[in-house]
Amino acid sequence: MKINCFNVVMPETGARPRTVLVGITAPTVQGLEFDGHSHRRPVTVQLDAIDAAALQVTHYYGLDEVRYEGVVHLVLGQGTKWPYLWLHALRVQRWVLQKLFNARQMMLGDRLTILKDVAELTSRGVDRIGALEVMSHRYGDRWAGHPNWQAFQERLDRQLQLLAEAGDLSTSDNYSFRLTGQGVRTLDERRDASRKHGANWWMQFAGWVVAAAALVFAAAQANFLKLPTVLDLQKEKANGGKAASAASTAAPQPSVARPAVVPPSTTSSASSFATIPAPAASASRLQPALSAASR
Repeated sequence: MKINCFNVVMPETGARPRTVLVGITAPTVQGLEFDGHSHRRPVTVQLDAIDAAALQVTHYYGLDEVRYEGVVHLVLGQGTKWPYLWLHALRVQRWVLQKLFNARQMMLGDRLTILKDVAELTSRGVDRIGALEVMSHRYGDRWAGHPNWQAFQERLDRQLQLLAEAGDLSTSDNYSFRLTGQGVRTLDERRDASRKHGANWWMQFAGWVVAAAALVFAAAQANFLKLPTVLDLQKEKANGGKAASAASTAAPQPSVARPAVVPPSTTSSASSFATIPAPAASASRLQPALSAASR
């Protein structure tokens, strides 16, 4: 779309409402004041009474807008052209994204998905919802450039009408719809069912994990599976038993005291002698024995 025009606005001040400047005839400027509903009250303003730094200039450049604050900002933008270089880069980006969007098919989804879209739009304050509102909610404004958007709109209209016949939506003209209480109950029931299904799935997954762990340890105990050294409990137990037996073997054995032989006295005969165990003998018991031998 080829649009190239400027809109110059003098902002509202204490003495004058917001004014759109439409022409200049030195030393005056013609404009349209805002009367509370639209800019339609013609006025004439002296050129020297306008604050150039407060002017708001909007350049409508195709489907894009470039806004300037003050005359200095306008001169810099028009002189350097840097806002328009940025706009051209954005246009290239939008063109690439639109091509990628057009290459894929617009998915309609099931009726529950459409009902969720209607519920989200209702929560945002949209009262009457049609197929175009649902399409904008899903795809933004790119759906307008898709080659099959009209066929998609017709299919979406039929699904909305079926939801209205089921009682989840209400309509008066078959083009705009509104969410009903039954539709809210339907969404709540599906949400609860989905939550319970997710909880059951996690419980089943945990049961399978426990069963797999028990199977692995049972196979390791039966020597069907070779575990690493860190997890091999039988090997650690065997090593512990060997270490205990080696420690018991290396323990010191109790010593047996040998009997001490006491030599015979010089006054006794060669055949008489006394043998007394060394640990049990003492000085007091040894003296009577010697004296008895001398007798």
